[in-house]
Amino acid sequence: MKPALALAALLIPLLTALLALPAAAYETTCLLGGGDGLQLRVDARGIIHLARVDRIAGALTHTTIDPAGGVTDETVDPSMSRYLDDEVRDLGLLVEPDAVHICHYDAFARAFGVATRGPAGWAFDPLDAGDRVGATCALDRLDGALVVAWNAPAGLRLAHHDGGWQTLDIVGGGLDPALAAFADGALAIAHRGPDGLRTTLGPPGGPFTTEAHGLGGLHPAAHTVDDRLYVFHGRPPVTLDLTGDAGLVETVVFRDEPAGHGNVAGTDIGGSHDVTRRGDTTWIFTRRRTRSNLFGNYDALHLDRLEPGVPAERTTLAQSGPDTARHLYAFLQVETDPFGEPVTAWLDETAPFAGQPASRRLCYARQPDADADAVPDIVEARLGTDPDRADTDGDGRSDGDELLIDGTDPLTSDRCVPRGALDALCDGLDDDCDGAIDEDHAPTPITCGQGACRADGQRRCLAGALVDHCTPGDPTPDDTCDARDDDC
Repeated sequence: MKPALALAALLIPLLTALLALPAAAYETTCLLGGGDGLQLRVDARGIIHLARVDRIAGALTHTTIDPAGGVTDETVDPSMSRYLDDEVRDLGLLVEPDAVHICHYDAFARAFGVATRGPAGWAFDPLDAGDRVGATCALDRLDGALVVAWNAPAGLRLAHHDGGWQTLDIVGGGLDPALAAFADGALAIAHRGPDGLRTTLGPPGGPFTTEAHGLGGLHPAAHTVDDRLYVFHGRPPVTLDLTGDAGLVETVVFRDEPAGHGNVAGTDIGGSHDVTRRGDTTWIFTRRRTRSNLFGNYDALHLDRLEPGVPAERTTLAQSGPDTARHLYAFLQVETDPFGEPVTAWLDETAPFAGQPASRRLCYARQPDADADAVPDIVEARLGTDPDRADTDGDGRSDGDELLIDGTDPLTSDRCVPRGALDALCDGLDDDCDGAIDEDHAPTPITCGQGACRADGQRRCLAGALVDHCTPGDPTPDDTCDARDDDC
């Protein structure tokens, strides 16, 4: 398929999404506190992880939110951002089963690196130094190696860790890097240059090929499908976060052909956005920021769901018109939970209005989970489990634990109910619930063979069935007058 035709086919469902009926409501929770540079991840147990900077205090915090809404804050660096002087407004976050990684710039040390939480706590691994070096960064694990990209004076700088850090430079503008990888392990980086969006492709150790696309480039979000790189990025407005937004662009880069471009929709989105893909489903999280002397001012948050062959859905998570308080929605993030349902997070700065003071809140939204078992109600409806009962089958393990940890059926009880003090029946069951099966069954004496071949044996329990263990002797010629049946 040629780029122009492929791009048109991809943009049609995006435009359709703007006309779709609203989807089911999500549950939104807001917390007081800093949220600059906000990054969001959801781990395999459904726990939300946030990396964020307190703009006033300058502290870097790692926050976890469990399915019941319990919040745990952990200070990574108590002082790494300088308020109104050298503020840190971009981070990278990677959550793995045994570690959490955050790339960030330290405004006091004028250093860039990766903070990692392991069994011994947090440790900072410096990778670069200089004024604003690493002020924008991204990191991920690609093809088995930890990969980090950040801005540097010469352009983009890249490092990968596979037994040790190896660093190389990529000439060209390197702000706002976003990482992705193709199926063969080749690396794809979307980043902002002086002339707009740039994309860089190549193996993790280089060499790389960089292409300038000449438009947009604001906050690129990237993912790959087959041999294509999809980048959603904004057109820079007159003044970011003050005037209205200028539009969201989708650029599709074919590895061996010219790229194609197209507007997703509207001219009042694109100032802050994020995109994630799970299977065939793409989630696009955008803000609407309209500033018009003629039509008034509007602010909104939209979450669009796109899937081939399925009507597009739009959910409006927040909105305000000319007669309400103005909102600055920033640092938008979207990820999917273990069941493929979206989780979003953002910073909401509200201006004073009608006697109400200004506020600054960190907010997140996810599907409702009435019983807080880490399985959203919408997923429980599909599975047939009880959304109001954390342990549907009553076996002592929550539905979420069975699905996400144990790998068992939440509809069938796994609890052992003792049938007696001993496990003496040969039935293949753990009747006394001690973890062993039929261990108290007593073997029964038996005999086998006849005459001189007769032998003693036992009838034993094996895998829930009685099995005879007895071997008769070998017959011999019966040619001796000895009153014995020698040939059996």
